[in-house]
Amino acid sequence: MPPLTISRLGHANNIVGNIDDLREAYSGIFGADFFRNWTNPAVGSANSLLLVGDTCVEIFGVVDPRSVFGRYVSRYGPGWHSLEWTVPSQLAAEEIAAERNIRVSDRAEGYAWLHPKDCHGLLLEVSEAHFAGDSRDVEGWTPSYWADEHPLGIVALDCIRALSAAPLKAAEWLAELTGTDVSYDEVRPDIAGRAVGVGLPGHVLEFLGPDGNGQTQDMLSAHGGRIHSVAFAVKDLDGAVQYLDSKGVATTRGTEDGRVFLDTASTAGSVFELVPGR
Repeated sequence: MPPLTISRLGHANNIVGNIDDLREAYSGIFGADFFRNWTNPAVGSANSLLLVGDTCVEIFGVVDPRSVFGRYVSRYGPGWHSLEWTVPSQLAAEEIAAERNIRVSDRAEGYAWLHPKDCHGLLLEVSEAHFAGDSRDVEGWTPSYWADEHPLGIVALDCIRALSAAPLKAAEWLAELTGTDVSYDEVRPDIAGRAVGVGLPGHVLEFLGPDGNGQTQDMLSAHGGRIHSVAFAVKDLDGAVQYLDSKGVATTRGTEDGRVFLDTASTAGSVFELVPGR
């Protein structure tokens, strides 16, 4: 069967009850470039598109608690919701998914969502769409501001992380779907975890699962098998932590020694990790 061709990570989707809280976190902590803000009464949300480095994020805030997003936040809480992949052909992407018995759970004009039960817990959106105002589409644009001028010194998106009870199986499924290979398979002893990553255009998708009893098992039990966090690589981790401290943003040890999680009280409930640049 032909693989699913991904042109780039369109955006990661981040959901929260009050969008102003999340907008403030992205602006105040990450220096995000907001290039579109709007409301979508049809689904009861307020939305923003933004860039941090060359990573695009769409944030959803609940306007109507009875909406699909309102019910989601009520059930799961705020955090990372799904990924949008830009594909050369949405029709071809849907046909490739169907060949693998991956259901389409919903459609809108120009977009299709693949069912998380068929995708190891991932809610994946496929679309040909590009976004007006997205600097990534401007010839000659670079994300150098975040590496060279912003105090966090973000040099790259390290990974988007999903929790999984079977991380190797999930990674092998994703590699087969996308016609690539498993990029790494690492034990994370500090959190009793096993991390298996798949490199895709513009991003790495990492599945983290338990390796015995410990913090990863606790995270999986509390959060479930879905997207958990986004990790950014920074050029000077100590300097980044000092900057966060000056902003009143606490940090804790991340997925291994030398990495840090940002306190979710400062990020409207979403989990971010900073790791040393490689």
